[in-house]
Amino acid sequence: MLDCLNHGDKMSDSYDDRLKRFRDKLRSAFDEFNAILLDSPTEEELQRVLTKHPQLLTSVLHGADGIIPKLRLGAEYVTDFVAWSERQTGVYWQFIEIEPSHFKLFNKAGDPTKELTHAVGQVQSWRRWASDNRSYCQSILKNVFKDIHPEFPDWYLDREFRIDDLKCTVIIGRKDTLSTDNLDRLHQMNVDTNGRIEVMTYDRIVDTTRRSLQWFSEDLSKRNL
Repeated sequence: MLDCLNHGDKMSDSYDDRLKRFRDKLRSAFDEFNAILLDSPTEEELQRVLTKHPQLLTSVLHGADGIIPKLRLGAEYVTDFVAWSERQTGVYWQFIEIEPSHFKLFNKAGDPTKELTHAVGQVQSWRRWASDNRSYCQSILKNVFKDIHPEFPDWYLDREFRIDDLKCTVIIGRKDTLSTDNLDRLHQMNVDTNGRIEVMTYDRIVDTTRRSLQWFSEDLSKRNL
């Protein structure tokens, strides 16, 4: 998490200064995101806030280094977000579908709602497209990565762009609409995909960010900052 403290800050600043600055930015992002969730925002409003504050999204995406909004996959699809992670063995990618926070995940019978079924079907289509158009998909992602890192030499960008283990995330609804049985069903749905598709509510972002802010506060308090 602390790697992000170097991004956008002057290297002459002390670590403590960067820590406080990042904490303040995260708190501002959290307050804006939390406030908008109280007003049943549209998908477009959620997209705008998450694009403005990417750290809210990367914190719940398994070590993602950054996000790209609205990436077009050929002529067929446009993702809500794409996230990337740089690792020793290549650059790994995740596709993210967001739905409104007021959508329910399960109906009264305990079955997935049409909204959840549609969202999962959407990311399944993206995965299938990436598999069917492997070379084309990799070229799209490589060009995007070049745009992200224009300062990097070509030899660094000549890396494996991994889509054979492509993961997708669906963010939809709120946790307080889920019963214990619903939570068990959601857990089983995520287990059944072997981590390839994960469904979560917006409360994962809220809870993760709140824990991060608590950590920052405790760490700064220990040093009387």
